[in-house]
Amino acid sequence: MFYGKTCQAMFEIDCGGMVVLSKRGNVSKNKKYKNDVLDFSERTIIKDLSYGNHKVDLETGNDFKDKTSIIILSPVINEDFAYINFINAMLSLGLKSPLYQEVREKNSLVYYIHCYQSRLNKQGINIISTQTSNKNYTKVIEAVKKVITNPNKYLTKDRFNLVKDYYSVRMKKDEILRYSKVGQWIEPDGWDIYSILKDVNLKKIKEVYNKYYNSLLRSLHSI
Repeated sequence: MFYGKTCQAMFEIDCGGMVVLSKRGNVSKNKKYKNDVLDFSERTIIKDLSYGNHKVDLETGNDFKDKTSIIILSPVINEDFAYINFINAMLSLGLKSPLYQEVREKNSLVYYIHCYQSRLNKQGINIISTQTSNKNYTKVIEAVKKVITNPNKYLTKDRFNLVKDYYSVRMKKDEILRYSKVGQWIEPDGWDIYSILKDVNLKKIKEVYNKYYNSLLRSLHSI
């Protein structure tokens, strides 16, 4: 864990982890200085935070001095991409989703929370991201943990059916507009939720969940 005047960050490269950027972090241009704080205009730069062989420059704005951006990362994913996308929809799609309800609606801790899979060539990384006030950081982590550790409560048959129905309707619309959907031509096999809609079931969803989402739990516990 790195602690600085304007940011906190923890990096677990290739094994999952959490990145916490206080006052909202942006990548700056050069890496010539180590742990220097430079003030100019209305911005503060903390340069070259290092973890082993990995380095990152962070630039922060004073407008975000009371904010913390949270990114929870999974290990690299090599298969089951479409199922993970389906699970992420069960967790965070819509205002009635478990993460939105527990973190935003019930506790008013954040304005948004996203759960999505980012593609890196033919691999993926699962991500939960949000932003909160510094004082609510721990409460957000606990609320996320509550959802992720209770799949039997939140990944229900009703929630499964709602997400499946949503994508069934969307698939019909996308078929009509198929020539405008560029993603279908560039996305690798195995990523499209539509490819599993016919045969997907709740038992399979929970098998995939148990396979991958425990890694998110480890990153939550490591804070």
